[in-house]
Amino acid sequence: MDSLEKIFYFILFGTFIQISLCNIAQHKKNTLDKMLKGYDMSVRPYMSGTSDFPTKVSVNLFITDIFDISDIKMDYIVQMYLREIWDDPRLRYPDPEGTVQSIPLGSIGRIWTPDLFFNEREGHFHNVQKSNRFVRIYPTGKVSYNSRLTMKMHCPMNFKYFPFDRQICSFELESYGFETKDISLKWVDGNAIQVNSKLHVSNFILEDFVSGYCDKPTKHGHGCLSVKLQLKRQYGYYLTQIFIPFVILVTISWLSLWLDARAVILRLSLILVLLFMMIMIGIEVQRMLPIVAYTKAIDIWIAVCISLVFGTLLQFILVNQLARRERRVRVSENHATKNGGCKRSKQNSQRVTNLLEKCAHHHIPLSKRIDFICRVLFPVAFVIFNCIFWFNYVKGRDSRHIIK
Repeated sequence: MDSLEKIFYFILFGTFIQISLCNIAQHKKNTLDKMLKGYDMSVRPYMSGTSDFPTKVSVNLFITDIFDISDIKMDYIVQMYLREIWDDPRLRYPDPEGTVQSIPLGSIGRIWTPDLFFNEREGHFHNVQKSNRFVRIYPTGKVSYNSRLTMKMHCPMNFKYFPFDRQICSFELESYGFETKDISLKWVDGNAIQVNSKLHVSNFILEDFVSGYCDKPTKHGHGCLSVKLQLKRQYGYYLTQIFIPFVILVTISWLSLWLDARAVILRLSLILVLLFMMIMIGIEVQRMLPIVAYTKAIDIWIAVCISLVFGTLLQFILVNQLARRERRVRVSENHATKNGGCKRSKQNSQRVTNLLEKCAHHHIPLSKRIDFICRVLFPVAFVIFNCIFWFNYVKGRDSRHIIK
């Protein structure tokens, strides 16, 4: 008997809850119909002839994703939730018991809403499975309009420090047809902009973001809200695909300095192959970026590396010519020795005497001395360049392009 009573009371309680919910839903519908009867959606709130004052619209953004950042097109795609809040005295309704709390509005076109727009290239609302927009009306006349949208934004980029650059991407939100005397735009106090904690931006890190105002300097002014996003590029990909390969190629070019000057084909082919590989990599890098009028950090790196390898080519040409002259001198000296010694050789070959010291076979030939000097000079020059380059662009970038 006790179990049957429990089941009976449970069914009775469930029925009561269901009836109550149906009554609340019907009450909300009746209240909404009553409010919207005679409501003019073309008239903004607080507009009453000569005594009107601006409608205050508070805005809040929740950024869920940032993706497809394009260096070539200088744009990116951002997905967000937009929340607009304002007061409309015409939509106030009594709720003394607190049972209604808020009324959802299925059709947005039934009430007045702000005509806000973004300075986007492309944009759209989401409609899966239904339109991702809704309005909620509170007893005080407060209206909360929420929508989910995706937009492609323009981002003017500065590639001077590429790939160690920071980019400041900003966009604006303003009223299309109302001036500040009609609509007053402001950010929600506190968390005006929120970002998804799991946000992952390919090849970038979202370092910082700020909200601000950008009112237009017209006769009466247009309210404008601005958002600035600070993105720091991650250079790990470029480190493995460009910088490390170039270091290896430059280092390999130094092997030619240890080869004999008579190995003409080997030394020349090694240097030319390295130059060809570096030029091809440089061309591929330029295809990744737009054409700009200034020099980028990656341009300096590629230019210096190619110059160092090209320097080994010039060094090889010089050493090869000196080695040929030295061989001719030795042939002349051997011939002179057979016909009267070094003294007679000096008399017969004054031009050769000016280039090298004759009859001093214990001295190191000039071509080999140049090879020896370059074996030290080239690596030292490359190390000094690396110290200056990495300190200037990697360590120095922390004090550049700071968002304001």
